Amino acid sequence: MEKLDESKFEQRLQLLALRIPRELASAVTRLLRSGCLLDMPRVKPVVEDPESDKHRLVVLSEKIQSPDLSDIPEQVRNSLKQLCSVDVVPYTLTLGYSYWSAGHVAHLNIPDDLLVYKDVIAKVIYDKNYPRIQTVANKVGAISNEFRVPKFEILAGKNDMVTEVKQYGATFKLDYGLVYWNSRLEHEHIRLVSLFEKGDVICDMFAGIGPFSVPAGQKGCIVYANDLNPDSVHYLKINAKINKVEDYIFTQNMDARVFMQTLMIAPDPEAKSQFAAANCSSEETVSANEHSMPNGNHNGTFCTHYPLCMLVYGELVLNSI
Repeated sequence: MEKLDESKFEQRLQLLALRIPRELASAVTRLLRSGCLLDMPRVKPVVEDPESDKHRLVVLSEKIQSPDLSDIPEQVRNSLKQLCSVDVVPYTLTLGYSYWSAGHVAHLNIPDDLLVYKDVIAKVIYDKNYPRIQTVANKVGAISNEFRVPKFEILAGKNDMVTEVKQYGATFKLDYGLVYWNSRLEHEHIRLVSLFEKGDVICDMFAGIGPFSVPAGQKGCIVYANDLNPDSVHYLKINAKINKVEDYIFTQNMDARVFMQTLMIAPDPEAKSQFAAANCSSEETVSANEHSMPNGNHNGTFCTHYPLCMLVYGELVLNSI
């Protein structure tokens, strides 16, 4: 029987960490816990310093990309400087084979030659990982529907595919049986989101449940988010609310080509003027609710002379519209 190569599941994240005196670890984490500290399930943000027993490394959020810590609010930076001398160092986080799951759901792709053992495999996974894993599901057949959502057979545990996962400090709720989700894309999500700046206008044509749109909203971007799957849009709206960015995300449920054509239509001059005035200051952010339809859905208009960042199958394309 072919041996499973667990190294194929490894993912390495290039992060930043603060080298601090060991006795100040609790005080520093209290300062950073409002969005600046690494927040990933089953990953400790404070680790031993391999170079010194007298120090600890405090791992920063994936959103903190600047070695000068300019991504951290000034008030927090000043408090850190008053507390101790801070040394910023690179930190590589390796997520191995045992890390990957979607909340309480273990998603399996059992090959055909092992299907006869599927119940045994599921029981071992369930028994050895409960209560963290409460549902073991196996993908059935090839993905053939237009929403790219696989079909699953529940092999062990409760029949509940609604779960929550965390990425880069954001919480995502989803029904794993109704929407597309791949935890192994986290590094790509982080890479692209790190390119966004406050005030950018982002067009996410295949938004899913919001792995790009939600963190973009957290950075103060205006996001036009679309997905063909109505269940994905449903959870995108939920996740925008959970993460308190619903005022920055315009959601649509349509074909991506129609979505782009809709965005390219010149908005009403008065609405365009208001939007431009609201965006003229880099110190202010715009509430998407100011441009919403009466039913609460955003109308998709935007100021056409501002740069538009389009997410096209995971690639960032910058256009001046």
